[in-house]
Amino acid sequence: MKHSLLQEFLKDPVKFASRATDTQKQLWLRALEIASRRNPDTFYPAQGRSWKDIASLKLSLLLGPPGTGKTYMLAWMILSYMQACREYDKQYPEQQVTCKVLINAFTKHAIINLLVNIVKRLDLFPELRDVAVIFQETSERLNGTCVHQLADKKDTFEKTSDRFIIIGATGWTCLKAMEKKWIENDDLHAEIFDLLCVDEASQLRLNTSLLPMALLRDDARVLFVGDNKQLPPVGEVFEWANAGTPMGGSVYDFIDATFKTAGLPNIRLEDTNRLNPMLATLPSQFLYGDAYHSRVPAHKHLLTLKPSWKANPVWLSTALDPTNVIVVMLVQSPVAGKRNPKEAQVVADLGEKLYETIPSTSVQEFWADNLAVISPHRLQNIEIKKRV
Repeated sequence: MKHSLLQEFLKDPVKFASRATDTQKQLWLRALEIASRRNPDTFYPAQGRSWKDIASLKLSLLLGPPGTGKTYMLAWMILSYMQACREYDKQYPEQQVTCKVLINAFTKHAIINLLVNIVKRLDLFPELRDVAVIFQETSERLNGTCVHQLADKKDTFEKTSDRFIIIGATGWTCLKAMEKKWIENDDLHAEIFDLLCVDEASQLRLNTSLLPMALLRDDARVLFVGDNKQLPPVGEVFEWANAGTPMGGSVYDFIDATFKTAGLPNIRLEDTNRLNPMLATLPSQFLYGDAYHSRVPAHKHLLTLKPSWKANPVWLSTALDPTNVIVVMLVQSPVAGKRNPKEAQVVADLGEKLYETIPSTSVQEFWADNLAVISPHRLQNIEIKKRV
């Protein structure tokens, strides 16, 4: 992408976003038709609505609160949009349509998550069997899949001559590829990709987001997905002295603030399968403007426990009581920093009693569906694991 367009993105994201062509709009909406027919599950209303709202924008920002399926939606969008481009190419072969997709995120873990979601759905797109799916390095999570895992990062962009391709790479790999001339570029920009999808965009700094964007064609579509109510970029925030633009801040916040000032609609996912209605109510009211709804069936609202849970000591029975949505425990223990053994033992005791009182559940099902343990430091996590 030319430097002038990157400057336009920084100076006026709204103007940059409005540059989607009629063909791009049609292909994006055609992609929704394809996805709706091939998806064995029905998209929720907010998912379908957000897909349509993205169609007219070259630059899009999609809000995905916890459990709303933002990575799931990205996978469907990428595959369906590529299929729509394939259909268009067959209809108008003289135009030599391409669909080269770059998947980017702050962490390699987030990129791998999206690649795994894509691979899971490739069987529903037999026309795309010949499309190469590439990750910049090796990962155990991708073993046994069709993803090409590379032993050397310099091969990441080797197949970009393919007209249809999906590549997962971090911003720093994009930068290194240009600096070391692994890909041909003109002063750190090259026109290669037609679609950039950035997951967990609230964690990505604005300056770092420019690295994958430098590899885009001038007419490429850019989609940032994330949730600025969750984890922001880690580290110090600094200002770009030349323009006062918060280059060290979140790219999500930068686009979100500009879009809101211009009165652009908030494109968002709203339905969660991760939290039951009781747990979803608090974040819905305080973080998401009452636009965050649980899709968990009514019969799963409360824990079903054996009657023996009531026979435990008061603190345990209070914590286990299914009608207590939130329980705060004050543990008297010596002052601790990164690790507190006494608190870790309380968590272990609670987990053990919960496992004993849940009817007919295996250890695997218990940790997958019934209990999650979160602590503020890795050392405390290790301490808890020792005792569980």
